[in-house]
Amino acid sequence: MKKGKSINGMMVKQVKQAQPVRRKIPQRICVICRAVGDKGNLIRLVRRPDGDIVVDETGRMSGRGAYICYQTACWQGIATQLGRALKTPVSAEMQERLLTKGKEIAASRQ
Repeated sequence: MKKGKSINGMMVKQVKQAQPVRRKIPQRICVICRAVGDKGNLIRLVRRPDGDIVVDETGRMSGRGAYICYQTACWQGIATQLGRALKTPVSAEMQERLLTKGKEIAASRQ
């Protein structure tokens, strides 16, 4: 027998309501403060194949990546933890360049 509901002797097929698709939001961890946040709310830093560390604004650059949150305290301490996460030493010049870029991004975010 068919599944359904009988209305005035006629079988009527029950239709399921379409549920909205809920997509998973990727979670990432800040390498400095270890806070978990949405991927879009963190800044990705990438070690390029040539050894340079750059800010990845699109989130799609090739290379080894690490995420940092927008807090200025996290940007102050990027030398040791970032070097460990990206498996490369961070020079003082590179740290200053990343710190100024991080301040620009944090200022534009607020």
